[in-house]
Amino acid sequence: MSITDIKDLVPQAIQTLQESNACLTYFCGTCASRPFESAFINALDSYIAEHEELELTGDDHGSVMEEALCKMDMSAVKQFTKKDTSHKYGGPLLPWWVKVLKGLTRNDINSDKWSNETWMKVTLIRFKLDFTKIYAYWMEHRLNEPELVDFIIFYDDFVPEDKKDYIMSVGKSLLQQNYNQSLEETINYRMGLV
Repeated sequence: MSITDIKDLVPQAIQTLQESNACLTYFCGTCASRPFESAFINALDSYIAEHEELELTGDDHGSVMEEALCKMDMSAVKQFTKKDTSHKYGGPLLPWWVKVLKGLTRNDINSDKWSNETWMKVTLIRFKLDFTKIYAYWMEHRLNEPELVDFIIFYDDFVPEDKKDYIMSVGKSLLQQNYNQSLEETINYRMGLV
């Protein structure tokens, strides 16, 4: 696997996970989430190896991963729609890419889970991510992508309180321009209509 463009890092890792049939439904620590971790570590190492001129090392995994999430190619990411209905927990009808991104939020730098010794044993990757920073980038540069706006609205833990109404209005505007069933369901859910 060779990753030359940062926007391809997240789609490549998700593809690896989907092809391996790794369990994403509920991160219980049974496998210590190693397939999840190795997919992202391998993608990061591939990108770093392709860019020796940046003088990156394994210590830069967190900053590279944050940039990769900010700039990920959503047209590639949203193709990973496999669903696993055999598990009733963790959203059996959620697309694969949603489960992966939601899983990554467990490694947020501000999460209180980092202070809990039990959770430390089942963290998904060995570095922390700042999802407040990632969401801020998405909200500044990527609000024209319905699937990503849908994700931001549904998982709005990292959206500042004073921006939540604005993000909802963006979602409604996107719906008027181009219908998206999942986005409509998310907006209805957030509005308490379902």
